[in-house]
Amino acid sequence: MKPRRTKSLLSLALSSLLVPAAALAAVASVSTAAHAAPAKTASKKVSANAEKAVCKVHAVLASKEGDGKIPKNLEFMKEWLTDEPYDRYKSFHLLGSKKVELNVSKATATEFKTGHKMKLSLLGGDEKKLKLHLDLTHRDGKKNLVAMDYSIEDNGLFFVQGGEHKSGEVTGRIFWAIQCARR
Repeated sequence: MKPRRTKSLLSLALSSLLVPAAALAAVASVSTAAHAAPAKTASKKVSANAEKAVCKVHAVLASKEGDGKIPKNLEFMKEWLTDEPYDRYKSFHLLGSKKVELNVSKATATEFKTGHKMKLSLLGGDEKKLKLHLDLTHRDGKKNLVAMDYSIEDNGLFFVQGGEHKSGEVTGRIFWAIQCARR
């Protein structure tokens, strides 16, 4: 099995685990899903080995209209944007990027011009992975879209899908790509 398909299968499995969150979000007319790189199921205890991290968070609008080209400012995630579930979209628009500095066990909040509020917390990690907590609100800033712990390889990308969004003349689905690396 090609590593690329493994990512897709893991994305599908992770999405199915989030069905209760998606059902709850559907009531608020927004669906959520998260996709991450494959993780080994080692039972290592989380430690404070990772005490500081820096994260880049990108808000992206995916639309079914466009020329199919990946813009230069999103080239770093081309591998994911050309595979499931994002390959059905024809254009991608960067709505905003934030750099977030994290210290272990301390939440760092940021807000996007879309109205969504995000809190990231570094919970620790082992030699290869970071353990983080993510809270993301609906664009009204009140309803929770996601509240979850996750582990990801150092410098890996984690995707969180939101709902329908309109920016100027472009309508599509918003998602966030979160990339964290220890400092």
